[in-house]
Amino acid sequence: MDKKIYQIQGHEIYQTELTIGQDEELLQLSEKVGDEFQKVNFKKDGFRAIIRFLIRTGLIEKVLKVVLRGDVDKINIKDITNSELEVIVTDFLAFNAGFVERLKLWSRNLAKQVKEIALQTK
Repeated sequence: MDKKIYQIQGHEIYQTELTIGQDEELLQLSEKVGDEFQKVNFKKDGFRAIIRFLIRTGLIEKVLKVVLRGDVDKINIKDITNSELEVIVTDFLAFNAGFVERLKLWSRNLAKQVKEIALQTK
């Protein structure tokens, strides 16, 4: 598996294609923001839409801790520079083409199932 290595704040951090465990963690995070996640056109707006969404929803640190590997606990996520963040997000999209759209679909389907179950229990 290929990996992209970064030197951030003196620590080696890396990312690879997402694992099933990371998929699950990101799905759980997406469920916390509900409909707002469905409204963002990540494919069209790309990097800027992703960053705005993550900052607006307060998920940027949590998502980076899921996506990045290595000495992540030794760095201050808030001190990652904008240029470092742009490289990380660009690499994420290259490693995981189509993942964001699949995540939106999974999130939408899960929300629909939860609503159906809630209606059945009334």
